[in-house]
Amino acid sequence: MIKEEEDILNCKLIIKKHFKLLKDIHIYLASKSTGAYPGIAKWELSDFIKKAQIEDKVINNSAVDRLVIGTLGNRHMEAPDIVSQNYLLRFQFLEILVRLGNEKYRGMKICETFSESLEKIIEDCIIPHYHPEPWQQFRDNDLWKLDVEDVLAANVSQLDQIYKSFFTSQNKTFSLYNAITLCSDKCDLGIHEKDI
Repeated sequence: MIKEEEDILNCKLIIKKHFKLLKDIHIYLASKSTGAYPGIAKWELSDFIKKAQIEDKVINNSAVDRLVIGTLGNRHMEAPDIVSQNYLLRFQFLEILVRLGNEKYRGMKICETFSESLEKIIEDCIIPHYHPEPWQQFRDNDLWKLDVEDVLAANVSQLDQIYKSFFTSQNKTFSLYNAITLCSDKCDLGIHEKDI
């Protein structure tokens, strides 16, 4: 795709510069793609493109389809079978950002190089318009801490009983309704449905 070595290097530097944001976006989109983790389903990618305001007269559904096909067909390394057919892994997500920038800016003669196009799509579209939910930040800063681990470890047998009471061979999910029922009816916590 990119022929000039300097342009490849510049793209890598731009990805490194914005890697935390791009990684967080990838994790967020992959976590929303049912059954595809760590891959991103095309519909999640399309939603991301709309929310980041990348979509325009050049970047439409048919352009996205073409870019996804090009990215999935351009194997740089082996992907797990479960996601290799229809889902974008992180390296493919980064590649499709380069392809989107190329299509949107370089193809329209707004930018001259792939790296300029990549920087522009990140700076003009993704950073100002796309804000993933801060779930990973919550996990890193609040959930995966020693004091939380201490509470969980001290209550593991009770939590295991709760787990076994909800999850059966027929029921393998825990819905919001299940959480409300657990907190308001099954446990004597003094919590009402409207408080949850």
